[in-house]
Amino acid sequence: MKTNTVAALICLLLLKAGLSYAGSISLKETDLYIAKRHTQHFVIELKHPHRAYSTSKVNGGEQSNIKYLVNHQSMEARNHLARAELILNNKPELYHQMIASDLDLDAAQMVLMGAAANMGNLAHSQAAFKDLTVDVFATAGVSGNALRAGDPTSWYQSRQGNRSVDYDGTINIIVLVNQPVSSGAQAKIAMLLTEAKSSALSELAIPSKRSRHLATGTGTDQFVVVSPILMGAFERESASGHLKIGELIGEAVRKAVLDALKWQNRITAESVASVTHALGRFGFSKEFMLGTFNQTLSPKQVNLAKNNFQSINHDPRLVAAAYGYAQLLDRIEYGVFSPLVAQEILKDYAAIAATSIAAKPDSYHYFWKQLSEDGAPIDLFVNALARGWEAKWD
Repeated sequence: MKTNTVAALICLLLLKAGLSYAGSISLKETDLYIAKRHTQHFVIELKHPHRAYSTSKVNGGEQSNIKYLVNHQSMEARNHLARAELILNNKPELYHQMIASDLDLDAAQMVLMGAAANMGNLAHSQAAFKDLTVDVFATAGVSGNALRAGDPTSWYQSRQGNRSVDYDGTINIIVLVNQPVSSGAQAKIAMLLTEAKSSALSELAIPSKRSRHLATGTGTDQFVVVSPILMGAFERESASGHLKIGELIGEAVRKAVLDALKWQNRITAESVASVTHALGRFGFSKEFMLGTFNQTLSPKQVNLAKNNFQSINHDPRLVAAAYGYAQLLDRIEYGVFSPLVAQEILKDYAAIAATSIAAKPDSYHYFWKQLSEDGAPIDLFVNALARGWEAKWD
């Protein structure tokens, strides 16, 4: 077969696979937009005028002349200092123009989001009701930057800008509504997508990296919301959570964020079923547990626990006890219980943990009598594990 014929066949196969000569892969196309992935970039090209509302540093806020929605991997997640300096040492307008030039797009018609997430881990979710369709595209990472709104931070914005920025974790969300909505409704959609994002993190019990609280997002989250501008068409004036549009947005965003976390960080409902995930934000770890065991158990028992830590860490009844204990620690901190009764309550639940690891639920009172109410809450829990582990094979 001639070389030209082979080349033609390869090109035809690539085109059928959705790969253009420019190297972009078509992911989805509707009457309103076409979505493509190109190397480290995800680009949505709008086919008709849209109202866009975004966090983009350039062309952000509400705009009506936006044609391109871009999410891109701005750097690798860890120690990519050269790329970080490139971003920090350039004004937002210059960096915005650089990305637009890379993609051969009009910078004035583009909104931009950046993250360390691999665009190959992009998630898509769709929800629909009658003539209303909501599409959500998201990338998400929470391994180093998750926090709860109001957590202590290390940066202050000034005329000279921020010189220390942690990019290790960002949730970027694009919401496309196929029907016109008002400016106020678009702002409400931004609220809803934030609530839906936080609900996904809550579902997975994602811990903050800066406090003992559960995270509500990351410090660098971004979003774009767009809806078509159609002259003479019915424009929805509300995106309330009590309306179908609010339900669809919440459902689609939550699912897209969960999928994105699964692809980027491999965080799933199954992966968070561990004692370390439930109580890690309070100081629990394999090393901490074995260190406590060393103080009270025989070397033989400690070595057995070390060799079987994964079994301990993922024991379903112990994981349930750990999540219950974590919930109690949260409620105590938030003032649900009087401090005068808090230690007694924690002791009750620590005894449950002891019965769980020992697989002896009828020994609750035995373990409860062995436990002391003194010391830090996490010490009480791990001491209970030591008592239970010691009794498991008696």
